[in-house]
Amino acid sequence: MSVDDRSKEREAIREAIRGAMGRAAKLLALQTDDATDSSVELEPFIECAERALSERTANSARPSGMSWNEARSMAWLFAHRMADHRVSPAVVCAGIMAWRDAVRAGAEPDLKTWVEAGADELLGLAIEGYARGVEEREHLRAQKALAESAPVRELEPGFLLAIAAGPMDMDGAQAFAERVSRDILRRDAKVIVLDVGDLDAVTPAVLAELWAIVISARTLGARAFVGGVRGMVHEVLATSGITDEGETRVPLVSEAVKLAREALHPPVVAEPFWKRWMGRAR
Repeated sequence: MSVDDRSKEREAIREAIRGAMGRAAKLLALQTDDATDSSVELEPFIECAERALSERTANSARPSGMSWNEARSMAWLFAHRMADHRVSPAVVCAGIMAWRDAVRAGAEPDLKTWVEAGADELLGLAIEGYARGVEEREHLRAQKALAESAPVRELEPGFLLAIAAGPMDMDGAQAFAERVSRDILRRDAKVIVLDVGDLDAVTPAVLAELWAIVISARTLGARAFVGGVRGMVHEVLATSGITDEGETRVPLVSEAVKLAREALHPPVVAEPFWKRWMGRAR
C-alpha cells in the first residue's frame, strides 16, 4: 500500500470514529459544547492499532505483540479520560466500534476475525477504564467536599483554628492545606492552631500535605501550634521524617489553643518592687 493510500485509509478511520462519537453524543443529548471533539482523544490508540495491524502475522486470529499491548493501554486511558470529562460510556463504545467497522470494511476474512477479536478485548478494557475513571472522579469530588466543609474558624482577629478530621486522604489533605493557607494570608493571621487529633486514617502522606499549613504559617510570619499529636499521629510523625518547621506540637487541642492565645497576647510582666520603689524615690 502506497503512502497516499495509507494516509487516506487512516483519515477514513478517523472520520468514521468522529462521526460515530458525534452521533452518539447528540442522540443522548449530552453534547454540552459543539466545538468539543472527543474523538481526538482516541488518536494515540489509532496510531498504536495501526502499528499492530502492520505487524500482524499471516492468518493470526487474535491481536498480540508489543504494539497491540500499547494500543490496549491507550484504549484504557482513553476511556478513563472520557469518564473524567463526563462523556457518556456509550460515546466511548461508539468510538471503538467505529474503529472496528472502519478497519474490517472490505478486509479479508482472517483480518476481520483479527479485528473483531481485538474490538471485543478493547470493549472490556474500555469498561474497566471508564469505571476506574468514574471512581477516581467521585473520590476527588468527595475529598474536595470534605476539605471545603472542614472547619476553619477565626476565633478572634489574628487567631485561626483549622480542624483536619474524618477520612481525609492525601488529595483531601492537599485541598484543605491550600484552603487554610489562603485564609492565613487573607486574614493576616498571627497564630494558627491545627487540630489533627481526629483524623480517621493517619498516613505519612496525609500529614506531609497538612504540614504545608505549618510551612505557609512560618512563611507568612504566623506561629503554628499543632494539637492532637498523640497515639497514631505521634507515631507517624516520629517515623515519617516530617521536619520541625518551628511549630509547637502538643497532645491536646486545648493546650494548643492556650499556648496560641498566650503568644497572641503575651502576659504583662510587672516590674520588681525595688524598681517601682526606686522610681518613686527619684
